[in-house]
Amino acid sequence: MSTALKRVISLLLVLFVAAASLVLIPPVNASAASQVKYKVGYSGNYVYLKLIPRNSTNKIYYTTDGTAATRKSTRYKNVLAAKSMSFIRVVEYTKNNKKVASLNIVIKPRVRRPKTSVTSSGNSVYVTLTSATPGAKIYYTTDGSKPTKKSKLYTGAIKCKVGTVIRARAFKKNMNNSKITQYTVKKPATAVTTQPEPSASDPDETVDLTGYIDVETGDNITDDQSGDTYEEPVQPAESDIDGVLRIINEERTKVGVSKLTLDSMLCAAAAVRAKELEKQYSHFRPDGKDCFTVLDDYGIIRNAVGENIAKGMNTMFTPAEVMEKWMNSRGHRNNILSTSFGRVGIGVYKAGSYVYWVQIFTD
Repeated sequence: MSTALKRVISLLLVLFVAAASLVLIPPVNASAASQVKYKVGYSGNYVYLKLIPRNSTNKIYYTTDGTAATRKSTRYKNVLAAKSMSFIRVVEYTKNNKKVASLNIVIKPRVRRPKTSVTSSGNSVYVTLTSATPGAKIYYTTDGSKPTKKSKLYTGAIKCKVGTVIRARAFKKNMNNSKITQYTVKKPATAVTTQPEPSASDPDETVDLTGYIDVETGDNITDDQSGDTYEEPVQPAESDIDGVLRIINEERTKVGVSKLTLDSMLCAAAAVRAKELEKQYSHFRPDGKDCFTVLDDYGIIRNAVGENIAKGMNTMFTPAEVMEKWMNSRGHRNNILSTSFGRVGIGVYKAGSYVYWVQIFTD
């Protein structure tokens, strides 16, 4: 049998085992012309989303809870702003109620740019780096190169020579990386706290967000304190998701398969499926449609797709335990280790005494 024929046959295979599915679907093309126009910007602790209608008489509606946007959804009137990663679904209608465009978008705030504090002791100069975003990790360089997660991790005051150029950047999961702080070390007579030194090509934002809509509360922002305050995003299931992803990639590494990337849009779809499992524990949704229609709801384009589901007692079913169950089942294991997949979404839903788990895989 030729290699080409084997490849065609492999693309027609459908695997559906008890609680694991692998279905290969022809590719779907998305039309850029049907996308709602938008602009994203950052100010302080917020990321903001401005939606631009194609015609001044058009109306735009949106949702922030993962449900499809319709003419019964919230009408867009003011710019939307969020302090944590948010999934927003948008639809645009003409004055004749004809749908002309839609948009599914994940927006993430930006980590605050690091600040420097400089002190001296004798002939030594020490530079301290801080970010106003709790939990952010700061990486820095002293050779003029761009700081990345492979650069030096900041763990304490840096002893420097006068004239040293420090470049620093802050990172945090589910947030966009901060802008780069650049500081040329000078010997101060006393302790000095400095602001970042933005370049002309990378200025700080000074947007007044008063009147924008906070997507988490639905209220107008009446007192823009974005430059001074920050509320830690509440993500109770984040450790569960991280645990499952870590074990997935450990298992794939063992067999020489490339790691999967956690996809925020797939996670949103998996979260919907996890909640649906409470009503109907099946690869079919409560409305009778197959599980993969949730990807159509989110406009996710794919060639290969698979789903693993599981449920167990809330107090007993940890990421390690659910992964052990899946790895001991041939169908689930095949999904987890498949070379057809490059991305994964993980959803966890806790209700009463039970916790429901979902993995959605795509190429």
